[in-house]
Amino acid sequence: MTRYAPALRRRLPVLFLLGFLANPMAALAICKWVDEDGVTHFADVCPEEADADQVELAPEPTEEQALEAEQRAAASRATLATGDDGEEALDPADTAGATASAQFAGRSLTELEQLCEAAREARLAPEREQLINECVAGGRDRGYCTRFHQDHGDPQRISVNMVRKALYYDLPECTAWKAAGGVPP
Repeated sequence: MTRYAPALRRRLPVLFLLGFLANPMAALAICKWVDEDGVTHFADVCPEEADADQVELAPEPTEEQALEAEQRAAASRATLATGDDGEEALDPADTAGATASAQFAGRSLTELEQLCEAAREARLAPEREQLINECVAGGRDRGYCTRFHQDHGDPQRISVNMVRKALYYDLPECTAWKAAGGVPP
């Protein structure tokens, strides 16, 4: 019996968790109490020494309630899109794009892309320099810090499912480039 004890000890938390998950009613009884330090606690078992209150959990909405909520949300979105008077509301991004397009009219797509990248670089250079200086102040070599932060502002894959967006493609130069058919990374 003793030779199986370590294996059982390793599996006991898993077995306990499976037993808890197998019983959906176990999660419905919630107690709430405040200890002598003023800290609020929640648990599925009420302590005998504490003055605990039973917390009622709200039931899941019915299908009819969920449908009504979705209809209210759709009506709210429609009101935001058209405005209160029924006229189509202007999107500030659209007006900025129209202004930027008029300002940069007559330029080729390549020129617009170059203007966009120059405007982005003007914004990114001071940020990049600050990041490099902070890195050097942390005890790293300047060459390492420069290489590490050389792509600051570009899209970066953080993990398999997450990408950090490129910075400053909302500048007027970049908005005009996108309106003319440019595709940022």
